[in-house]
Amino acid sequence: MKIRNIAIIVIALLTLSGNANAWWNKDWDYRKEFNLDTTATGLPLEATMNETAVLVKLHLGNFTYFADTMPAGEDIRFIAGDDITPLKHHIEYYDPLQQIGLIWVKLPRLSPATNLEKIYMYYGNNNAVSGEDEPATFGVDDVLVYHFDGVAKDATAYLNNPQTNTSIEAPGAAIGAGVEFTGNETITIASSPSLRVVPDTGASVSMWIKIIGQQDQATVFSYSEESGNAIRLKIDDVNPYVEFTSSDAVIATPIISEAELILDTWNHLAFTVSAGAIVLYVNGIETASLETPIPEMGGMLALGSNVDSSQGFIGQIDQLHIVKRVVSLDWVSLAFSNQGPSDLLVVAGADGQQEGAGGGHNPLAFSISKLTLEGKITTGTLMLMLLYGLYIMFAKGMFIGSVKKSNLLFAERFADDSTDLVATQADVNVDDQALGRSTLNGVYKAAMKELTARLAHASNLSPNAIGSIRSGIDTVILRQTQRLNSQMVLLTIAIAGGPFIGLLGTVMGVMITFADVALAGNVDVNAIAPGISAALVATVAGLLVAIPCLFGYNYLAAQIKEIVSDMRVFADEFQAKITEQYGE
Repeated sequence: MKIRNIAIIVIALLTLSGNANAWWNKDWDYRKEFNLDTTATGLPLEATMNETAVLVKLHLGNFTYFADTMPAGEDIRFIAGDDITPLKHHIEYYDPLQQIGLIWVKLPRLSPATNLEKIYMYYGNNNAVSGEDEPATFGVDDVLVYHFDGVAKDATAYLNNPQTNTSIEAPGAAIGAGVEFTGNETITIASSPSLRVVPDTGASVSMWIKIIGQQDQATVFSYSEESGNAIRLKIDDVNPYVEFTSSDAVIATPIISEAELILDTWNHLAFTVSAGAIVLYVNGIETASLETPIPEMGGMLALGSNVDSSQGFIGQIDQLHIVKRVVSLDWVSLAFSNQGPSDLLVVAGADGQQEGAGGGHNPLAFSISKLTLEGKITTGTLMLMLLYGLYIMFAKGMFIGSVKKSNLLFAERFADDSTDLVATQADVNVDDQALGRSTLNGVYKAAMKELTARLAHASNLSPNAIGSIRSGIDTVILRQTQRLNSQMVLLTIAIAGGPFIGLLGTVMGVMITFADVALAGNVDVNAIAPGISAALVATVAGLLVAIPCLFGYNYLAAQIKEIVSDMRVFADEFQAKITEQYGE
């Protein structure tokens, strides 16, 4: 009996181990885990939700390996927690350079009060083709979804696309791009069977709006038919309300002060229509209701104004979603929380790597991989400066070394106790190739040229003649000094400018990081750290330029100073010998 129990435990452990190490497809190298938190710490749900599309936001705070994906996210796949079942998804926006991704994923089930449910995002397959399926991401009750991702079109299978559209594209909206209205634009959608309002099942509308200035009875959303029946979502001053118009009356939900919208801020509005009531939700909270019988309707939709373009709205709209049933408060709360700036539902988990794939992530390589275009340009410039600085130091060091060696040979050949400088010239042999880089030899040759020219006319030299010879020597010393110091100024530029160029790159990187974090709407250390790490690469590069150039410059400057001092000492000694031997 004990053996049987032990066998069962061993098999269970092996099974658990196999599941823990399971990998959906060996063609994909990496995966990212996302946990779905429906507890009180996340998005609390009251009941199970089936076939729900949730938004997965990728940014530096939860995903730092954009460089390992394909340019448009073609290799991205979402797999259920069993690591077997593929999930339908489509990408609204994906930019590896800006390190932002907005992906809609269809969950077959979302259970309440749990943080154990998870999904996996697989990536890292350069041979993959796009696995997106936009219409299948939404359920059969989702009859219209506009992401406004560059164009207003229906993402569902019902294809309720605009009949007319004069709206203005608005980048950087609540979720990617949106549309803007200035009071004169509108989007109209023709009547269709899928958009009919049937009282028994009802209908629901969800959207994000940003009002710009106070509104005067502005219409954000209108659904009307020729009989005169109409349902409109409107803004009075900064207060939203829903208005129902029948052939003989106009009634509206009460305006509640607590539901005021904040100007220039994205707010979530939703309302449901049933057989006997209209309920308005503001930022995930039920705020007002209107009890009135609603007949079956089959009219035209308008966004940004009424169908006749009256009562135009001034502001922006994003993520219009229409469902042909009355959604629950859970559904509205999920839309507000999951799509809003602080997503409490989708929580990033561990990163995974298939055995044998890649070679792990080096911290320095990781920081370099996160460089923006500006950072790459700055760092690349600094690396070129470093390489050129190293070349100058090496070449100048070799040159100075050969000069000192030649000067030493010259000093050995030049007799300190020479009594006849002209006779000594043959012993020094100034034309010897071994003395070719000797600065002392250069000074000596110039001095002997001046001396022999004057001795050809007189055996004794006046003080003025000796002074002229010294002037010629000083000129040669100056030229030799310039030759020794050539290109040294480039090292000073690298020392002074390298850190400042690096600082410029770091400041730009920090600016871009905070801008990306602001767009992503998620502020935490994980969102900021990768960008700051990459930005500091430029400062490190600047210091890598300045530090070796500083040491190299100081060493070379000291050697040059020593050589110049030797030339001046030699010139003084040579002048003294001329005065002693040939002076009057």
